[in-house]
Amino acid sequence: MFEFTETVSIRATPESVWSRLADVESWWLKSSPEHISLEIGSPDKRVAAGTEIAFEERVAGITARASGTVISLIPGVAATWEGMANYRYCGFRLAIQEGVTWSIEPDMDISILSAHVWSRFPAGAFGRVLEWNSVHNLHIIERDRKHTRCELEYLKCLIERAA
Repeated sequence: MFEFTETVSIRATPESVWSRLADVESWWLKSSPEHISLEIGSPDKRVAAGTEIAFEERVAGITARASGTVISLIPGVAATWEGMANYRYCGFRLAIQEGVTWSIEPDMDISILSAHVWSRFPAGAFGRVLEWNSVHNLHIIERDRKHTRCELEYLKCLIERAA
């Protein structure tokens, strides 16, 4: 398993940050050239606890199709998505549990937006080899951190321009 947290300071109120963050469909695809598709499983495309979200993206040069559910949502504060990502790598199909918690904390006249990302590899010897290769050869943690920072910086620019 690996996990990390990336943060960005945004000159805006937590309400403004949450308003944009919660409108996932308006920003997610545009926030990274590695994003391919996004499907929000609610008729009005609003995100709530229990909403199913599926997406396709490339991380570390490997394309994955992920699907999961918003397992927790506290409006204005935090939202957590968890699911399974299916990767194809060197002829293998790999299913990896993944998740992200987006959270907002007020700090004087700015808001701190954080993304806590985690991935859990399959159990057993194959999973350990896969994780070792991902970390040491593909540099997945550094590349996933860069991917996450790209999303955060995009949101920062979008929100601050609107303010």
